[in-house]
Amino acid sequence: MLISNVILFGIMASAITYSGARNLLNIMRIPAIFLVLLFGALVYMGLVQETVYSRGMKRGRAIGYSFTIIGLISGLILSAYSYLSQGGPYRVLGHFIAFVIPSALAYRYLVQTEKDKIKLNWLDKSWQKRLARYHLDSKIRIIYRNIVGILWTVAVGTIPLVGFKSGWIYVWIPFVIAIAIQAAIKVTFDLKKR
Repeated sequence: MLISNVILFGIMASAITYSGARNLLNIMRIPAIFLVLLFGALVYMGLVQETVYSRGMKRGRAIGYSFTIIGLISGLILSAYSYLSQGGPYRVLGHFIAFVIPSALAYRYLVQTEKDKIKLNWLDKSWQKRLARYHLDSKIRIIYRNIVGILWTVAVGTIPLVGFKSGWIYVWIPFVIAIAIQAAIKVTFDLKKR
């Protein structure tokens, strides 16, 4: 109910802004605020929900994830708005550094220190042992998550470098390279498991 009210209020505020200014960049600002709040609320509600298979996350930690996502999306939207409004590369980079990089580092910390939430009591004993042996090997998972976290932090950090050096049309290249490297890392870890 709250989320639908936020969406409706954002649509109404956008319509009021459009009727007054008739400027697309001014119209983008209003729904962006509500979309950021909406994503934060959806992340929070999804994390604290308990299911048959997993426990819900603690509220404080879920709020941390929520604020991290809000900061990340806010930085991306502000950087895009600065770029579209001819703010110059320093302004775009300033928004990116102020919001996106700290949010990405906070997200990395939260993911790295995450405890397991899987409930095993719905499985019989043989499946519990098998699941624990093959899928919940904590040392290998921690190493894998650390490597992948560093990989994606570097990939996101190279976006402004590629954008300013080669042009913003080539920003997708670090993502494709990171996906390929992550797939190779996953295959390597899966082969070591066997």
